[in-house]
Amino acid sequence: FAVQGHVGMVPSLSTQYGGIRTLGKTAEEAMKILKDMKRLEDAGAFGAEVECVAEDALIEIKKHTSLVINSLGAGSGGDVIFLFFEDICGETSGMKTPRHAKSWGNGKAIKEELNAERSRAIKGFKDEVDNSTYPDSDHVVQMLPGEKDQLLEKLDSL
Repeated sequence: FAVQGHVGMVPSLSTQYGGIRTLGKTAEEAMKILKDMKRLEDAGAFGAEVECVAEDALIEIKKHTSLVINSLGAGSGGDVIFLFFEDICGETSGMKTPRHAKSWGNGKAIKEELNAERSRAIKGFKDEVDNSTYPDSDHVVQMLPGEKDQLLEKLDSL
């Protein structure tokens, strides 16, 4: 199996670091990140997502690992530069955008417009169902001529 690990700032473990913050700003933190990478290598991982690590630390650490490095908020020192689709498209809402994130679009406005249109459509559907104007004759299929009478006869004989 191809396995990738996660080192640096792991959001679910951020309380260990005093909250969500960039790691590797000290030599001690950078060495701990390398140690974590070595543990991944020993376990057979092919790569690691390195999240929120000082760029210059990652550039130096990478020289000492065989892992494929996916940089998320760790600068240009990785083999792959990773960013969430929602950040790239500008769809992030309801939270502070991370320092490393950049948007090249305004997806948030489009999502808000789409959600408003969806709400209007759902309301229209509900209103027509409630007042029995949907479904109408344009949106249903009836039995073939004479078939309903045959069905009723068969049902009556049950």
